[in-house]
Amino acid sequence: MAAEYKKYGLAKDNDLTFLLRKRLETVDISEYQAQLHFEDSICISIEGECKLDKKAINYAELRQLAGSSVSGVTSQDEGATNVFFADGKRLSILDSNSPNYESYQITAPGITIVV
Repeated sequence: MAAEYKKYGLAKDNDLTFLLRKRLETVDISEYQAQLHFEDSICISIEGECKLDKKAINYAELRQLAGSSVSGVTSQDEGATNVFFADGKRLSILDSNSPNYESYQITAPGITIVV
């Protein structure tokens, strides 16, 4: 299966259902990036802005999501992805719309999405 690759923006109808029911196992934080590692080798790398329950946060606050499973996922026309967790929390990962920098990446076996 060829890898899916999309750069700069994310279509609202992009199929992200492979995230459903996946447990967030670890959250790795560095100075300019957060990596969310889910079961089955799925990862979301965030290099831009994100919000938790509609509030801007720093990456360290993402650690509270560890152990939660994904209950829903949507993408918006402006490139944002919303990940809903079973405990009721909502993570919004925003697209900076910068042609020079990536905002986030979603990877899974056979899939690479760069926004």
